[in-house]
Amino acid sequence: MEVTDDEGNPGRGGLRRRVTTVLLSVAAPALIAAMSLAESKVESRQLLHTNKVATVTQALKQQATARGEDLRALEMLLRPRNELDWRMFDDLAHFGLLERDDVAACAWVPRVPARHRVQYETFVEVSAYRSFRISEWDDSGRLRDAPPRDEHFPMHFISPAESSGLPLGLDVASDPEVEAAMERARDENAPAALLTSAWGRDTGEAAMLVLLPVYRPQAPLDSVQGRRVALEGFLMASLFLAPEVGAAVKETDLGEVQANLTNRARSHRPFSPLDTSGPWLSSRQSTTTK
Repeated sequence: MEVTDDEGNPGRGGLRRRVTTVLLSVAAPALIAAMSLAESKVESRQLLHTNKVATVTQALKQQATARGEDLRALEMLLRPRNELDWRMFDDLAHFGLLERDDVAACAWVPRVPARHRVQYETFVEVSAYRSFRISEWDDSGRLRDAPPRDEHFPMHFISPAESSGLPLGLDVASDPEVEAAMERARDENAPAALLTSAWGRDTGEAAMLVLLPVYRPQAPLDSVQGRRVALEGFLMASLFLAPEVGAAVKETDLGEVQANLTNRARSHRPFSPLDTSGPWLSSRQSTTTK
C-alpha cells in the first residue's frame, strides 16, 4: 500500500517539498543579507567617489579663485602703462603672481581680429621678435602657422620666458576647450578655469588654466553683447596641481571634475581694463551677436 500526504500526493514528493521549504526559509535571510551588503558596498563606493570629486573640485575652485584675484591685481598694475614690453610684463608678473608656488607661468593674450593679423605679426616682428608668427600645434606636436580664423588669441607676453610648453605666438584659440573657456569668461565677466594637460609650463604637464577677460577702457559691460564687443584679450595663468589634487584627479573622471569646476556661482568683478596700445587690439567693429 503506497503512502500519500494529506493532499493525496506520494509521501516522498511531499517530503522533498517540505525539505525545500525549510532550506529556503533558512537561506533566504542570508541571501537577502548578502544582496543588501553588495548594494551597500556599491552605495559606499558611489558615496566615496562623490565625496572625492567634491573635495577635489572644492580645492581646485579655491585655487582658481585665489589666482584669479592675483591676475586681477596684475591687470591693475599693467593698466596705467601706455607702452608695455616684455621686460616690464615680466617684472610686474614676478612682483606678485609668479611669487605663488603653484603658478607655473602667466601670459598676456590679446585679441587679434583676422583683418589685423598681418599688421599685428609685422609689428611684433619688427619691434621685438624676428620671424614672429601666430602659430598652433600640429598633430605631431610641432609648431606651424595657424590657419585663418575670425579671431586669434596669440601669446604676446609670457613669463617666465623659458616656459617650453607655452611658446610665443601660440594661438590659444586653436584649442577648442580653451576657446570655450575663454568665451565663458568673456560672457560672464569673470575668471574661467580649465583642467588640461596641453597648456602646462612643460609640454604634456597636467595643469589648470585660469583666464581673466580684459576689456577696452570705458566700454559698457552691462550686457553680454557689450562684453563681446569690448573684449581686448585675456591674462592667463598656468597653475601646477598640488600632488594630492593631481593624484585625485587622475583617479576620477576628469570631465566630471571639470563640469563641477565650471558650474560655479558668478562673482562680481569690478571694471579694470588693461590698456595695451595698438590698433590691432581694437574691437569697435566687431559684428559678434548676442
